[in-house]
Amino acid sequence: MRETFPTKLLLRVLQATPEELAAIERVLGGHVFPDRQSSTRPVALLAALRLDQRRYALEKGQDAWALTYDGAPSAFDDRAGMDFVNYYLKHPGEPIHPLDLLARVQGEAPVQQRSAAFDDAEATRKHLRELERLRAVIESDEAPPAERQGAEEMLTEMEESAADIHHRTMDGAVKASRSVRQAIRRVCLSLAQAQDDQHRPHPVLTAFAAHLQKHLLGPSQPGSVPAGHLVYEPPEGVIWS
Repeated sequence: MRETFPTKLLLRVLQATPEELAAIERVLGGHVFPDRQSSTRPVALLAALRLDQRRYALEKGQDAWALTYDGAPSAFDDRAGMDFVNYYLKHPGEPIHPLDLLARVQGEAPVQQRSAAFDDAEATRKHLRELERLRAVIESDEAPPAERQGAEEMLTEMEESAADIHHRTMDGAVKASRSVRQAIRRVCLSLAQAQDDQHRPHPVLTAFAAHLQKHLLGPSQPGSVPAGHLVYEPPEGVIWS
């Protein structure tokens, strides 16, 4: 039997705003609608995206995202923070620290992430290991007196510098974590302010923004998850593809 598209979905695409059509073209990586008034544009769009088969879907294209929210399709321009949002949506119920998320989004294992915060963290670990070695030398009955004295002097110097190293490590980690959270908040704010071609609140994008606010930023409040982590807790039946 020949496959057809739902009439309701075709009508939604026919009513797409110029901004949405431009974003859809970027998703598909080319010009889908050379004549934006053509009556054949919904078929070309739906045949390519196929988001009608999923109730909740988010897909990244070329400088734009294709969205299906509660069965309603839409599209919007890419913006900083959407990669983070996409990752949380696809990993529901998993508390993820923003530093860990940065590594995953960039395609690296967390231990391989070479940000300043991770570099400082490694320096801190080395610093602590050396402190332990020096204390062991000082407490050893087998170490010569001169070696124990040298260890005591070096230990004193390193303990004085420990506060600065810890401060740099924590400062870098906090800044990276804050940047991820701020990017996600800006995404929510931007989508919440989206308008259709008649300058009314966009029904799909504003609903999506409210969903993120309630089910991503809401459950990620301090005290609800491990310190510094964010988590996406979707309502029953919401599964993103």
